[in-house]
Amino acid sequence: MKNALAGAKLAQDTLAAKGVPALKIRVGQRLGVFTDMHVDRFGTLLSSSPAVKSSDWNTLARQLEALGKRGVEGFLVESTVASSLMQVSAMRLDARSGQFQVDRVTAQFDAQRRALPLEAARPTPRTRAIAALAGLNVGKVSVGSARDFNPGGLFIALPPNSLSTTPGAPTLDFKLNDSLEFEGRAGGDIPPVVSVTFPTTIRQRDVLNRFTAVTRDVQASWRDTYAGNRVAVQVVDFPLAQNAAVLRARTDPALTLPLRLASSVSIAASALNKTSPHVAAYLGIGKFLDQRFMIPALIDRVMAWPHLRNAFYEDLAKYDKNAFMPGVDDLPNNLIMLVQVNQYFIDSVMAGANFEMNRELLWRGFPTDLRGTPFQRFWGRSDPNTGALLDDMEPMHQWNAQPLGKRTDPNMTDPNRIALLVRGQLLRRYPNTAVYAWKKRTTAPANADDVTKLMKDAQGNPAANAIQWPVFTGFIAPDITFFGFDIDREEVDDWCFVLEEQMSEPRFGFDVELVPAGQPQGTKPKARGLLTSTLERLKVPGNVLLAGGFNAYQVLSWSHIGVAAGGFASVGSLMNPAVPGFESFPALTANATAADIAKVLLQLPFRAYYEGSDLKI
Repeated sequence: MKNALAGAKLAQDTLAAKGVPALKIRVGQRLGVFTDMHVDRFGTLLSSSPAVKSSDWNTLARQLEALGKRGVEGFLVESTVASSLMQVSAMRLDARSGQFQVDRVTAQFDAQRRALPLEAARPTPRTRAIAALAGLNVGKVSVGSARDFNPGGLFIALPPNSLSTTPGAPTLDFKLNDSLEFEGRAGGDIPPVVSVTFPTTIRQRDVLNRFTAVTRDVQASWRDTYAGNRVAVQVVDFPLAQNAAVLRARTDPALTLPLRLASSVSIAASALNKTSPHVAAYLGIGKFLDQRFMIPALIDRVMAWPHLRNAFYEDLAKYDKNAFMPGVDDLPNNLIMLVQVNQYFIDSVMAGANFEMNRELLWRGFPTDLRGTPFQRFWGRSDPNTGALLDDMEPMHQWNAQPLGKRTDPNMTDPNRIALLVRGQLLRRYPNTAVYAWKKRTTAPANADDVTKLMKDAQGNPAANAIQWPVFTGFIAPDITFFGFDIDREEVDDWCFVLEEQMSEPRFGFDVELVPAGQPQGTKPKARGLLTSTLERLKVPGNVLLAGGFNAYQVLSWSHIGVAAGGFASVGSLMNPAVPGFESFPALTANATAADIAKVLLQLPFRAYYEGSDLKI
């Protein structure tokens, strides 16, 4: 003990003499907290790259703290072995496609770990290469894995040297192996650029507050080196007789059973242990023990149960998608149709799943009375305003005697709802496609030029309550997506269903004049008739379309530009389109700018309308 006290005193004197500052803990830890996962990932980077030193952790930690804000889901840290250059990039995961994308390069450090500028007044090859990395896809996981794992879990699980922003580096498609690990690059010599992915720091307020409180206590123990040795031992006699009397009193059945009964059962909104003429007339207030046989077992409160938050349809579809949707394998490709939600099936499946889960919990020793409802979410709906997950049904002990499939439930206002099913590569190629329902008009058109079938106001915008967004969405691997609407099957004739291309995702090019072989549309696409008629109107001298600034290139096809299949359009071909019958086609000039060429090639966003009557099964 003397030696320990002497050593502590010496350590305290040394700290005081050399002026080593005490550890400072930031109040609230607003910049986030690192976990052992961050340290392990840095250890992997340190052991994989000879250009990385242990002191680089401070530089990297400052980057992760400063950039771990909303919208950043992970980081890619790359170390060039030859030049010791270290680059930090903010990344995100597209859950709809499973693509890992570089958001932007946030920092570059030279061998002395001095920050290099990312932009310059006069762009250099290095700054141009940095700017070109924004939005770069560097890897991919399956859509199922992207939805099963949160982004932080994926950035922790990816193997080292699997993602790279080096030009020409292969883009890996990660797969989960039997050991539930993502397979990456094969081992071997040290690559020219070593890379490791990092998750963001923890910024949840309750976690940060707890961490602050703990570290403050640890700091206090460091400052007082004698705190661990100041142990005051005081023997206190245990009051055995007093505690035994209290234990007997509190476990007396004559006291506990009436209190249990009074806290579990009420009659006519009155507790059994309260004076009530109605209760006294039927049960007898003073005879709880004599009357307890009158209380059925199921009137007691349901015991607590675990709340499983996953969407149950996903588990069912993964186990047997034909059980979830019979005949799904027989659906043809490139199909869009309406299907009816079978609420009888959903209620039956959820009742059976909860029953079996309660049996499993009881078998594994979980305290349950077999009447809980662990599964309350079949579709995995979310609140459109807050994003919070919503239940699809009330607990089963509140269903009462309602028939399956026709229950009155505040979480399920429309058991007769329908769903729009889309099979094909459309939504995989364009994952941001907007899907919604637009109600058809109920009044006659005001004039012959008004040909729309949709409810619109005087400005041509959707009328009030004319648009309905999906209340839930789902995905069945590999290419089936469905969208649920609160629309009855008997009312689908009154709606149109819309697939709309995003305005922020422009496409460039021209139309194909002839239909590809195998498409049953005749010799020309249906839309070509409208484009051809517009082209004929443009040939008339002094037409109102050209006078109003109409882009004549919108109605041309690749054949007018003279570009063979698989070829490229040149500025010369755009300056001299082959349009018979045109005396002065408003073509590009030799000094056309990039904006002029983009306007010529721009394809207007596509919006497809499907009438509900054409999609009914």
